[in-house]
Amino acid sequence: KFNYTNQTKSFIKAIANWNVKRYPFKLLTCRLLQSCHWSISQYRSMLLKLLALCLFTFLIYVPIAEARIRHYKWEVKYEYKSPDCYKKLVITINGKSPGPTILAQEGDTVIVEVTNKLLLENLAIHWHGIRQIETPWSDGTEGVTQCPVVPGDTFKYEFKVDRAGTYLYHAHYGMQRESGLYGSIRVSVPDNFTEPFAYDYDRSIILTDWYHKSTYEQATGLSSNPFVWVGEPQSLLIQGKGRFNCSGASLTADTCNTSNPECSPYAITVIPGKTYRLRVASLTALSALSFQLEGHNMTVVEADGHYVEPFVVKNLFIYSGETYSVLIKADQDPSRNYWMTTNVVSRPPNTTQGLGFLNYYPNHPRRSPPTVPPTGPIWNDAAPRLAQSRAIKAHHDFIVTPPTASDRAIVFLNTQNRINGYVQWSVNNVSFTLPHTPYLIDLKKKLHHVFSQTPPPEGYDFVNYDIYNVSKNPNATTSNAIYRLGFNTTVDIILQNANTLNVNNSETHPWHLHGHDFWVLGYGDGKFDMNKDPKNYNLVNPIMKNTVPLHPYGWTAIRFKADNPGAWLFHCHIEAHFYLGMGVVFEEGIDKVGELPSSVMGCGETKGFDLVWLLQYRIIMLKLLALYFFTTLIHVPITEAKIREYNWEVKYEYKSPDCFRKQVITINGLSPGPTILAQQGDTVIVNVKNKLITESFAIHWHGIRQRGTPWSDGTAWVTQCPIGPGDKVTYEFKADRPGTYAYHAHYGMQRTAGLYGSIQVSLPDGVEEPFAYDFDQSILLNDWYHQSTSGQATGLTSIPYMWVGEPQSLLIQGKGKFNCSSVTLPTNICNTTNPECSPYVITVIPGKTYRLRIASLTALSALSFQIEGHKMTVVEADGYNVEPFEVDKLYIYSGETYSVIVKADQDPSRNYWATTNVISRHPKTPPGLAIFNYEPNEPQQSPPTVPPAGPVWNDTTDQFAQSQALKARRGYIHTPPPTSDRTLVFLTTQNTINGYTRWAVNNVSLDTPDTPFLIALKYNLPNVMDQTPPPDTYDSLNYDINNVAKNKNATSSTAIYRLKFNTTVDVIMQNANTMKMSHSETHPWHLHGHDFWVLGNGIGKFDLKEDTKKFNLVNPVMKNTVPVFPFGWTALRFQADNPGVWAFHCHLEPHFYLGMGVAFEAGVEKVGKLPTFIMGCGQSRGLLN
Repeated sequence: KFNYTNQTKSFIKAIANWNVKRYPFKLLTCRLLQSCHWSISQYRSMLLKLLALCLFTFLIYVPIAEARIRHYKWEVKYEYKSPDCYKKLVITINGKSPGPTILAQEGDTVIVEVTNKLLLENLAIHWHGIRQIETPWSDGTEGVTQCPVVPGDTFKYEFKVDRAGTYLYHAHYGMQRESGLYGSIRVSVPDNFTEPFAYDYDRSIILTDWYHKSTYEQATGLSSNPFVWVGEPQSLLIQGKGRFNCSGASLTADTCNTSNPECSPYAITVIPGKTYRLRVASLTALSALSFQLEGHNMTVVEADGHYVEPFVVKNLFIYSGETYSVLIKADQDPSRNYWMTTNVVSRPPNTTQGLGFLNYYPNHPRRSPPTVPPTGPIWNDAAPRLAQSRAIKAHHDFIVTPPTASDRAIVFLNTQNRINGYVQWSVNNVSFTLPHTPYLIDLKKKLHHVFSQTPPPEGYDFVNYDIYNVSKNPNATTSNAIYRLGFNTTVDIILQNANTLNVNNSETHPWHLHGHDFWVLGYGDGKFDMNKDPKNYNLVNPIMKNTVPLHPYGWTAIRFKADNPGAWLFHCHIEAHFYLGMGVVFEEGIDKVGELPSSVMGCGETKGFDLVWLLQYRIIMLKLLALYFFTTLIHVPITEAKIREYNWEVKYEYKSPDCFRKQVITINGLSPGPTILAQQGDTVIVNVKNKLITESFAIHWHGIRQRGTPWSDGTAWVTQCPIGPGDKVTYEFKADRPGTYAYHAHYGMQRTAGLYGSIQVSLPDGVEEPFAYDFDQSILLNDWYHQSTSGQATGLTSIPYMWVGEPQSLLIQGKGKFNCSSVTLPTNICNTTNPECSPYVITVIPGKTYRLRIASLTALSALSFQIEGHKMTVVEADGYNVEPFEVDKLYIYSGETYSVIVKADQDPSRNYWATTNVISRHPKTPPGLAIFNYEPNEPQQSPPTVPPAGPVWNDTTDQFAQSQALKARRGYIHTPPPTSDRTLVFLTTQNTINGYTRWAVNNVSLDTPDTPFLIALKYNLPNVMDQTPPPDTYDSLNYDINNVAKNKNATSSTAIYRLKFNTTVDVIMQNANTMKMSHSETHPWHLHGHDFWVLGNGIGKFDLKEDTKKFNLVNPVMKNTVPVFPFGWTALRFQADNPGVWAFHCHLEPHFYLGMGVAFEAGVEKVGKLPTFIMGCGQSRGLLN
C-alpha cells in the first residue's frame, strides 16, 4: 500500500522531470533530499516503495501491451472444391481449405468463434499441440472434452498459447479431418527473445493425403461386415493442392479437370540468398510421408514446438500429427525453379507423389522445373526413418530435464483385432469406444454410470505374446474405461507394436497426446524388455514432443507429468485406426477443473441434468396415461389401449435399392424402416439410437397430431434440437386416429437418404370400417438419387446454383432398377443381378380383396400409381374416410397417403405390373416397377406384357379432377366452422437473395434459428427469432402470377405466425410462375400437428370475394397434405387448437430446404414443461446446467 502524501508527489514529480544528461543520479539524490526535506533513511524507504509500485504497474501494463487477444470468426461449411483436380465436397473455413493460419505470440489469448454451417453434420475442432492449461473444455475433442457443435450453432473456443512453436488445428469428430477441416497455428516468440537460429522469412506448409470417397463412405465401410478398407489415398496434397490423373478414370471434365486453377501446384516463392523457415506439418489420414526440396538441404531446428539440436536432412520423414521447422537457404541457381515433393513411406506407394514448386524470384511461380521430380526414399526401408527419430534431441540451450524415474509405467500393445466379426484396432486387447456423454463432463459431474468403471489393463502377456506373427487369438473386447492418473505424478508409456491380422505386416502408428508434451526416452526394435531397455533411456537431452511414431515391430518409450487437470486423449493419429478403437483417455486432477461452460454440453446425459424435472415428467406421464385410460373406458375397453414400443438403431449402410450401390440411412438394417403397427388409442414409444457417425437427425411422425406431446413432432429447429450421434432419445405419442401415416427424417434433406417408413393405425376391436377387405398392406413410393444429400444441399446453396436434377430411379417399397448399362460403372457399384433391387412383389390370393395403404415420400416427384388390369377404389386419404371413387391411376403427391381397395379378380395364371410414373415434371426418370403376384405363381415371374404407360406428364386435368373428387364420406363428415377468424394468403415464389436461389412465401424465405422455436417461445428467448410479424398476404392487385416476377429479390426471416388459440384460420395457397418463363410447379403442402378442411382449389389467381363463395362447407375432406397446382390455388381451413409450434411447408425436399415454409404458434403457454431430450443446441444449452 502506497501512502500518497505531498512528499510522495514531490518525489514522483522530481523523478518524472529528471533529465539524466543534466543531472547524474548523485545530483538527483541531493536535489530530492533538499526539496522533500527527507533524511537518507526516508529517501531509501520511499525509493523502495516506488520500485515496488513500478514493479506492480509493470506487471499490469507490460503483459497487456504484449499479450494480445487474437480473435477469429469462422464459418465452416461444405463446398465443392477440386484440390487435386477431382471435384468433391470439401469442408471449408471461410471458403478455404486449408483454413486460415492462426498467427499469435507466446502469451496471447486466441478466441475462435466457429459457426457450423455443415447442413447436417456436427463438428469439433482440436487445437493440436496447444496444452489448454486451465481450459480443458477448449481442447476440441468430441466425446472427451465437449459435445459436438451442431449445425447452426456458434461455439467459442478460447485458450492461451503459452509456448512458441508450430502447431495445428483440425476436425476431431468421426473422420472429418480428411474432408479438409484443418489449418496451421504459428506462435512466435515474445519480443526481444532471440531464437537459437536465424532466418529471413517464415512459411507454413501442411502435407495431407486425399481421398475421393467421402469420409462417410469410408467410415461405413470400416464398420461393415465384411470389412471394407479405405484403401490408399488418391493423391497427396501440399498446402491443399495436388494433381490426380484424370485420364486414368472414366470421368467427365466437370468432375475431373487438370486445367482447374484450384489444383495448380503450390509454390513457395523465395528470394535468392535468403534463408527461410519452413514450418512443415502432416495431417494425413493414413500415410507416413517424406518431404524434400530438389537440390536443397534442410536443417531441422524445431519439432512440435521444441527446439532441437540442429541436424541436416535431404528427406524429412514426417508422420501424421507431427510438426517440424526446417531452415533452407535459397542458394541454388536462381534462373530456374525446383521441385518440392512428398512421397508415401512405410506403405506400398500406390499414391502418386505430391508436387509443388520452390519458385526462385523473379521466375514465374507456375514455371515447371526443367528436371524430373526427384524420387522419394525406398518406402519399406525403415532404417533411415528410425535414424531420424533417434537423431532428434533437445537443443543444448533448451533442455528440459525429465524426472529421473516415473511413478507409474503403462505398456500399450498395439494390435489389430476382431470383435464379433468386425475388424478393430486395440490397445492391450481392448478397443476403445467413446461414451455418448463426454468424459470431462462425466467426471466433473460425477456421472459414474456413463462409462465403465473397471480399470483398463496396464500391460499385456509379455512372456507369451508373439509380436511377429498374427495373434493366435485375434478377438478383443470393447470398453470406454479410462486411466486415472495421480495428479502431478510422472508416468511412463511404452508403446509396443506388433503384427496385424495380415501375415508379415506391422504398421507405423503416430501417437498423439492431448494436453501435454512428453519426453521421448527412446526407440527400439522388437519386444520391449522392462528390465533392460529402461537402462538405455535418454535422460540427458531427450526431445519433448506431443506426437511420436511407433515403428513397425518396434517400441517407443515416453514420459510425461500428469500436471494438467482434465481428461485427455492419447491415440493413434491415423484416422481409420482411431476410428476403429486405437486410443485411450487419461484423467488427472479433475477436481481442480473449474466450472464447465454450458457450451460444451448438449449431448448424452448433459441433456438430463434437470433430474428433478425428469422424475416429475415421468410421474406426470404416468398420471396422464392413467387419465387417458380412464377417459377411454366409455369408448374403448381398457384392454385395447396398449403401449407399442420399438427400439431402433439408425445408421449408414451400403445398399443397392435400385442396383446402384450407395450409402443409405437404415433403421435396424432396413430401408424403408420397420412399419409401426398400432391401434387407435395406443401409446407408441420409439427408442432411437443415432449411429450416423457425425450426422444428427430428427424423425417426424407424419400425420400424427401430437396432442399433448408437441416436443415429439420430430421437426429439427421447430420442436427439437437434432439427435446427435451416440445419443438415444425416446419419442412417445398417442395414435389418436386410425388411418395411414408415415414417418421420415425431418432434418436437412435426410429423407432422401432412406430414413422413412410406414405407420398403420387400425380401429379398436369391435369397430368396423365402412369398407370391407381381406388383407392390409403398406406401400411407400419414393424417388431416388445417387448423389448424397450433402452433395445435393451444397449445390443448392452454392453460387452458381446447382440444381439437384431429376431423380435416377423411382422406388416401390424401397426397390427399383437403374439401367447400369447407361453409364460406365464397375459391377461392384452397379449390378442389376443384385437381389436387393429385385422388383417388389405384392402377393395376392385370387378372389380376395386388398387394402393397399399407399404413401408418397418423394423428394421431388409427383407420381401416378397403377396396377395393370385392375381398378382401384379410393376409400381413405390422410387418415380420413372419403366418399369412394374408382380410378385406373392414383395421383399422389409427396406427403400424401391413400388407401385403395383392389380386388384380385383377373386371370390368376399370370402376374401383373404395378407401376409408378413421374407427373407434373419432365419424365426423365424411368418408371418404377413392381410385380402384382397372383398365388401360386412364382413371385419374381415377370408379367407377359409390357408395363403400362403412365399418364401424360403435363396434363393436369386428371390430377385436378382427382383432387376435386375427394370428399368426406357420408357418415364421417366433420363439418367445418362456417367462417374463419383470420385469413392468410400465401404466395409461393422462387426468388433470389444476394445471388442465391431461394423459395419464398409472400416474398419471405424461411430461416430456422439455431434454437428451436418451441424452446425459444416456451422459455421466452425473444432474441432467437425475428419479432417482426411475417406478412399475411401479398400485393394481389399488382402481382402477375403468370409471368416471371419483375423483382425476383426476396428477404429471409425467422419470424413465425402467432395464432390465437382455438381460433379458425383460413390459408389460401397461391401458386405462381417460377424464375423460368411459363413455368409453375406443383407444391404439396403439409401441416404439422393438425388436420385441415380442403375447401377448394382452382386455376389462376384466387379472388378473395368470389372464390370464397365456392368453398365446400358441406362435405370437405380433411387432410394434412394438399397439392397446389401450377398457376393455381388451394384453400384450406383449420382450428388452432393444438398448443405448440407447428411447421407448414412444401413437402418437396429442395423447396423447403430453400425456405418454402412457415411456422405457426398457438397456445404455447399451455404446453407443459419441455423434456430435456429435445435440447442441446443454440441457447437451449444454457438451460441444461
